[in-house]
Amino acid sequence: MASALPVREGDITNFVVTERGFRVIFNGRPVVSFNDSRLGNMMIEGFIGAHPPSEDLRAALLSVPMN
Repeated sequence: MASALPVREGDITNFVVTERGFRVIFNGRPVVSFNDSRLGNMMIEGFIGAHPPSEDLRAALLSVPMN
């Protein structure tokens, strides 16, 4: 498996979760795919679940205005 690429300001990482699996796309290029939808669900839970990295991040991902 390839090592992680360096990340610079302006880079975009997309996490694509479907009923069939989970994919990571970096600057428009596929990086890795997993044929296990549970992993994608765990990633989503980590960002928007009960204990997100920050409430601001959670609100932004869900397009919810902050109070």
